[in-house]
Amino acid sequence: MTLIGLRISGALSAFLVSLLMARYMETAEMGRGMVLMSTAVLSGIFVSLGIEAGAVRFVATYRKDDRPDFARGFFRFSWQLVGIVGLSICICATIFLWLRAEILERPFDIALFIALATACVTGVLRVGAAKAMAFGKVIHSLAPATFIRQMFLLMALMFYIWGVGQPTALTVIFVFLFGNVLAAGIQYLWNRRIAEGLVGEGRDVSEWPKWVRYGLALAPTLLFVQYSRDLTLIFSSWTVSAEDIAVLGIATALVNFAKFGVASINMSVAPTMADLIVRDDSSALRRLIDVSNHMKMWPSLGCFCLLAIFGSDLLGIFGDQFREYADILMILMLEPLALAFFGPSGQYLALAGQQRALMYAAIAALFVMMIAVSSSGAAFGLRGAAWAVAMCWIFWSAGLAYLARRGGGLGITFADTMIDLVRGVPK
Repeated sequence: MTLIGLRISGALSAFLVSLLMARYMETAEMGRGMVLMSTAVLSGIFVSLGIEAGAVRFVATYRKDDRPDFARGFFRFSWQLVGIVGLSICICATIFLWLRAEILERPFDIALFIALATACVTGVLRVGAAKAMAFGKVIHSLAPATFIRQMFLLMALMFYIWGVGQPTALTVIFVFLFGNVLAAGIQYLWNRRIAEGLVGEGRDVSEWPKWVRYGLALAPTLLFVQYSRDLTLIFSSWTVSAEDIAVLGIATALVNFAKFGVASINMSVAPTMADLIVRDDSSALRRLIDVSNHMKMWPSLGCFCLLAIFGSDLLGIFGDQFREYADILMILMLEPLALAFFGPSGQYLALAGQQRALMYAAIAALFVMMIAVSSSGAAFGLRGAAWAVAMCWIFWSAGLAYLARRGGGLGITFADTMIDLVRGVPK
């Protein structure tokens, strides 16, 4: 209940931040601010090279095997990696932005520099969250980025608007930087209390190639699944105007509520699914998938219908200029519908030991999304970019369902569930 409350509060805070930006910022500045925040969040994965993804697996193994020096070494190496890569990115960004300013005779882009500097802090935040998760402190792991950062951003923007006036993209990314610093500081204080079992001097980092390989293997899937909204905004910004990016940012934020529901159900059935896969209980697994598909598909269809009726009024909350884009909501709602229709394919493949297939599929999906969104945005504008995003998610979900059927012989889609219902399989 605490986790659900934190995630809902964080999502509500993000919604209110979008509302404040839409109401009190110029549309172009709002779009640029959203792209800058997405750049900071996504770059954090490159700063850490995804090494934090292996924290739970490796640290749990080292603690079980009574090898605390390797566990201490994992975190020591992770912090060093974030520091070295983050500093390198800042140096390269400074040189690149300075050369661009000189060649194009433009001012130095301080906002983009701050976004890349913020990525260093988000990298630290990611490793700290992984450390808390490795010790079973789920609240300590998720609260800083999910709740504390969002609440600080909301409160800071409210006070800025009240005391100063209209914020700019530079204002937003400054506040976002301080929000990440605050979240990382609180997380550091929490983590000091949870790692008492690793107190000691020895730190063995000899297995660092394995840690890095594991993180790099999971990074593509993490990027595409968890940060699809940020990818959408960044790829679209290459060819779509800043005003249209603001519209896309609001629409994706609203649709993410439906995607959050689908993802929550997939996460809730994952432990039981893992147990059934280990026990090779195919009939119980079949019934579990059928029930979860019903739980996702019908609410998703309900959300689609509600947005079809009230989408224009909902967008009107952000400003009358957004009312005409209700069709963008309908296009993007194809994402949660696809996730619901094609079932928990990603969870099944991961739990069934087919991470390599997931990695290759994610790399292909990232490449296709980059080309499709940017080119469709250039050719057809905002609606072209939205259709490209929706099609990428449909093909991604359908591809995973195909891999699940080919690899495990399991029909995992909602169509298979309806066939089971007609045949009377579920009890």
